Amino acid sequence: IRNLLSDLPVQHVSYNDENIKTGYIFDINSFTISYINGEKTSVILKMSNLGTDLSIVATKLDMYEVETYFYESLSSVVSSYVRIPKHYGTLRDNERVGILLEDLRKLPGSFNHDLNHDVDILLGVVKHAHSMHSTFFFEKYDSVLSSMRRLRTVDSIMYYQDLVRDRFEIFMSKNRLFLSEKDKEILTLIKDKFSVILELLSTYPISFCHGDLKSPNIFYANNCTPYFLDWQYAHLNKGVSDIAFLLVESIHFEKNLVSLVERYYFKLENQRRNHYTYEQHMNEFRLALCSFPFFVCVWFNSENTEKLLDKAFPIKFMKNLLAFYDEYLSAEFLKSL
Repeated sequence: IRNLLSDLPVQHVSYNDENIKTGYIFDINSFTISYINGEKTSVILKMSNLGTDLSIVATKLDMYEVETYFYESLSSVVSSYVRIPKHYGTLRDNERVGILLEDLRKLPGSFNHDLNHDVDILLGVVKHAHSMHSTFFFEKYDSVLSSMRRLRTVDSIMYYQDLVRDRFEIFMSKNRLFLSEKDKEILTLIKDKFSVILELLSTYPISFCHGDLKSPNIFYANNCTPYFLDWQYAHLNKGVSDIAFLLVESIHFEKNLVSLVERYYFKLENQRRNHYTYEQHMNEFRLALCSFPFFVCVWFNSENTEKLLDKAFPIKFMKNLLAFYDEYLSAEFLKSL
């Protein structure tokens, strides 16, 4: 850490004995930096945690290297349009990688705000996300910024398809008591059309996307302004895919609120691209509900629940996602793809 901060007058670095987060994918620890002039500040070290079932999936998804690439190559550009923690550098311990970041806890604010009860903040998150999507919007591959060309489109993240193929029957068997016949039909159709869905979401024009946009991955400065965290899923996709996952992950399905958010995003996009129709928007929104949210649902609902930190997460996520499917998807739509 001292080497990474070699351009600063650092006198001492000390480990803070506090449990911020220790998980199956990342460990997050803090350190106090003492400067020669007596001032102190804290920094966050986000370190990959290898050897667990979830970290094996994370490695196959290249999550550790994607986030490292984001902070090393893209954060300086993206931070002009959305707030992110300052990046001090990257360190490696054999196969493990650590990212040294600003400790946002020094700012007034909070993490993981409950967006169900604060529409203003929810729409603020959507507006900031759209600002990023519209700035890094690419009509064709040749227009993609050279610094972003290492990013993958969802159809080229092959482990999405591999996991769904390998685990779908386990997922269905494990959760059959929670599924109606309609649920089973819709889920099976999504599985059958999964590669097509990912291909459609990967067609240009597309945007730079966060990939895992949800309230737990946001710090709200002054309980208002969002700082986007956890960029391990960054990729190229339809911008509305970030909004679809934000809603499924962070909002208890309520038709009026969900409709307000997706229509607000459409209006923002339509102002920029007045030829962009609501029909196009809804088609992309439906496809987005069938991509990463579906992958997460199959992934976590086919894991050994006893190995999860939040054992209730898989079933809660699935039930909420099924409510979105009940409202927005039909067998006819999926069969037409």
